[in-house]
Amino acid sequence: AAIMKEWNDMKKRNVWIVQKRCDMPKDRRCVKSKWVFKLKRNGVFRARIVACGYSQIPGVDFEESYSPVMNDITLRILLVIWIVMTLKAIIADVETAFLYGKLLEVIFMECPPGMMGTTKDDVLRLLMCIYGLVQAAARYYAYMAKTLRSMGFKGGDVDPCLFVKWINGRVCFVGLYVDDNLIIGHPELVDDTIKQLRQKGLILKISDLDDYLSCHIVLSKDKRRVWLGQPHLIASIVNKFGSQIRGLRQYKTPGTPGLSLVRDVERVNPLSTEKHSMYRSGVGLLGYLVKHSRPDLANMQRELSKSLDCPTEASYKELLRGLKYVVDTKEFGLKIEPSLSNVNEPWRIVVYSDSDYATDPDTRRSTSGYILYLRE
Repeated sequence: AAIMKEWNDMKKRNVWIVQKRCDMPKDRRCVKSKWVFKLKRNGVFRARIVACGYSQIPGVDFEESYSPVMNDITLRILLVIWIVMTLKAIIADVETAFLYGKLLEVIFMECPPGMMGTTKDDVLRLLMCIYGLVQAAARYYAYMAKTLRSMGFKGGDVDPCLFVKWINGRVCFVGLYVDDNLIIGHPELVDDTIKQLRQKGLILKISDLDDYLSCHIVLSKDKRRVWLGQPHLIASIVNKFGSQIRGLRQYKTPGTPGLSLVRDVERVNPLSTEKHSMYRSGVGLLGYLVKHSRPDLANMQRELSKSLDCPTEASYKELLRGLKYVVDTKEFGLKIEPSLSNVNEPWRIVVYSDSDYATDPDTRRSTSGYILYLRE
């Protein structure tokens, strides 16, 4: 069923046309293709035909490949606006999003295995972007930005993925994070935005704002505060490092107070390849926690990141300590509770910053940090 759905999507959107290999320009070659199968968290099976982007030639098959996503600070500000102005919030997931991007380059692709009605002498000339192409995300963003501006939205300046529309004192925000669109605004404008996007031909899957970017978002019953957590990510930590941290004692702090890790630049006692890979994976998991729901881990994750290229046994031990702390405090999260007094007054912004002095033992650089409060 998943394979047939993919075939129907490709035919409906005229993603490609079939040509003979002998009709290709002499100086061009085909991009490889393959099937990707996945079982999603909701139990749905998905089959997708993708291009092998690693076989594309820079300057021939693509030029620009960068595509922005909504900043995590923007997400938190939108959540504050959601609470203070008591707006409606939904997630509009664009199905087969990358197929909407118009392809500017001439690209030929090998026929995927099992493609009916083709021979080994046939190739596919792509008319639209397809998953796996290096430029697919960039072309999709360009399409969405153009579509939103045609609907009367403005923005894309401070954060290129935040768009806003005002009509008669009512407001609607749209935040883009690849194919996951966060829409927050007055109910009438939100519904009208969904209607217009569908009229533009987008296939949308609408859901409540409770699971976004692998973040569990809980709005309190009195709608005065929001809690952000990442239980799926913590479950991944347990699955990957559970056997190594199970016997460790509980810690009261994320990292060892006052510790400054030293990089093993001379490779005197290098970690094994497997352990080095585990170290990089663990630091990456911590980084995504810091990004969305656990700012208390920021300094510890920063310290561990200094040794990504040449960690020591001490670095690995400190990583396990940090992961143990995360698992033991899995109920922790980020609480957003803005002040609701004097809503019509200018919003108060308070910033605190601090810095030490040349404490890095390798570079003698200082470490600085800041925290910003909005409607404290």
